[in-house]
Amino acid sequence: MIEMSLQQLSKLVGDSRSPTPEKSFRGVTIDSRKDCSGRLFIAIRGDRLDGHDYLESAYRNGAVAALVEVESACEIPQIRVADCKLAMARLANHWRHACQATVIALTGSNGKTTVKEMLRQILTKQAPTLATQGNFNNAIGVPLTLFDLSADDRYAIVEMGANHQGEIANLAQIAEPDIVYVNNAAAAHLAGFGSLQGVTVAKGELYAYCQPHHRAVFNLDEPASRYWDSICAAEHKISCALDCDADVRANWSAGQEGISLEASYGDQKHESRLRVFGEHNARNALAAITMAIVAGVELNIAMKNLTGFSGVKGRLQILKGPHLSRVIDDTYNANPDSLEVGIKVLCAQKGKAWLALGDMAELGDDSEAFHRQAAQTARHLGVEKLFGIGPMSCIASQEFGDAGYCFAQISDMADSILGQIHQGVNLLVKGSRSAEMEKLVEALVNHDSDGSVNHAV
Repeated sequence: MIEMSLQQLSKLVGDSRSPTPEKSFRGVTIDSRKDCSGRLFIAIRGDRLDGHDYLESAYRNGAVAALVEVESACEIPQIRVADCKLAMARLANHWRHACQATVIALTGSNGKTTVKEMLRQILTKQAPTLATQGNFNNAIGVPLTLFDLSADDRYAIVEMGANHQGEIANLAQIAEPDIVYVNNAAAAHLAGFGSLQGVTVAKGELYAYCQPHHRAVFNLDEPASRYWDSICAAEHKISCALDCDADVRANWSAGQEGISLEASYGDQKHESRLRVFGEHNARNALAAITMAIVAGVELNIAMKNLTGFSGVKGRLQILKGPHLSRVIDDTYNANPDSLEVGIKVLCAQKGKAWLALGDMAELGDDSEAFHRQAAQTARHLGVEKLFGIGPMSCIASQEFGDAGYCFAQISDMADSILGQIHQGVNLLVKGSRSAEMEKLVEALVNHDSDGSVNHAV
């Protein structure tokens, strides 16, 4: 991880004073509650909290210095800057170039975290690899990820998220990736982007960042790929697709325990079996394989390394439910496209298909229409019961018809489902982060009378 003297830091961020005492820090933190031993504490001003109020806490927990906008009487050595977030970005970019890792950046409306984890599994079996942890994919999370780079890392996989124009462009300037990829553009965060075209343009900022020496991967099955290709100046471009001609192609098939993927590149062809479900995961896997190829991994090695991939928590994870049912945990987030993908996976399972839906957030003025359409799609694809919580999901339940149920509390929804669920039922649980649908999953999978926790099947 990042290691630097306070004198070097002061010079880099523009504080002309020489900090005393002469010390070095190793690692960066913005959370004073955690072990800060030997680290630099950056006092970030947020919507609810101001890091400047926690300098004493950071000092007590071992921080050796603080980056601040306003100095305080705290004994911790303080380096003053005009804007801590900008200084943090500058420091992260400096450290990114101090290390030798090939930086791979990816974004997209859906699937980017799964693609990241697939690529992580491939690359970590080849060489030391750093990858974004959790949802550290914004203007704070990306620098924190880069601060964890070490001299030994050969690869760094940086996930980038956005809910407004210009955000991806800013993150690209911080990380300066060598390889870029956008998974897709879908109706997500429309309150910030305004329209699907707004999403397409915003995600395309990652391609617009490219100069001739960069490398770019394109998903030709994505309708926006032609536009993205037109704004990308990278001279090294490689494409992947399931449905059309591309540099890296694949066929896939579904099984009871996951999917089988046969990929081809040039005159090479190899197969991999994954413990995930759905066509979208075949596309995600193909994207990860293609990025690995661009990063220098042979196709046969990439396929071998990806074998057995079992998914990401909260993303279509199939768990043992109550009364011999199955719960499909897809609670990480939701938008109309990802919901439809989840319903297709649900309805492809043997047994009855039920849906527990929390509100999909940030859909703007069309939110009600999207939720009504979701109910119609669910009914058309074969969902037999829809349980909704939240004002929009209750509208979806009403649209669904007689087998639609509406609840005000997670606990009431859980009680109703527990009273009806039985062997042979597959229940998809889906909603945006604000809906907290993971609480429903916890209530259902931990229902056994002996108090034991069920694990993924």
